[in-house]
Amino acid sequence: MKQEVHSVLILTAMEGAENLAGVLSREADVTVQVARNWMSALAVLRREAFTIVLVDSALAQTQPGSMETLWERADLAVPLELNIAELGADRLIRQICGILARREQEYVLARKAAGLEIEEELRSHVTGLLLESDLMLSEQAISPIVRQRLVTLRELADGLRVRLRHASA
Repeated sequence: MKQEVHSVLILTAMEGAENLAGVLSREADVTVQVARNWMSALAVLRREAFTIVLVDSALAQTQPGSMETLWERADLAVPLELNIAELGADRLIRQICGILARREQEYVLARKAAGLEIEEELRSHVTGLLLESDLMLSEQAISPIVRQRLVTLRELADGLRVRLRHASA
C-alpha cells in the first residue's frame, strides 16, 4: 500500500513560524506551509488539499467569523485550533503525530470495512448465480449446448465462491 503524503497548513502571525514549520516537517515527516493571514490561508486552501489545518488561536480571536469559512474550505482536513505559543514545538509535534496516526488507523479500518461489505455483496451474488444455474440445469428441456454453457457458468461461479471463502479465511 502506498504511503500517504501528509501536509499541514499553519495559519499564524507568530514570529518564528517558519522555524516551527521546519521542525514539524522533519519530526512529523509532513510537508508544512505557513499562511500569515486569513486571505493567504483561504487562497492556499483553494489550490491545495491538506491533511491538517492548524489555526493559531491568537489569530483566530482577531476574526472569529472567518473560522467558519476556513473550516468549510478545509474539506477533509482535520481542523485544529491551538495556542501555538503556549503549546510549544514538542507538544505540537506530538499532537500532529497523534492526529496523523489516528487518521491512518481510521483509513485502514474504513478500507477493511469497505472490503468486507464488497465481499459480502459478491458472496450474495455468487450464491444467486449458483442457485439459478442449478435450477436451470435441473430442467430437462434445454439443449446440450445450453446445458454445457450452464455447466461452465456454474463452474465459474463455484470458483468465485471458493476464492471468496479463501480470501476471508
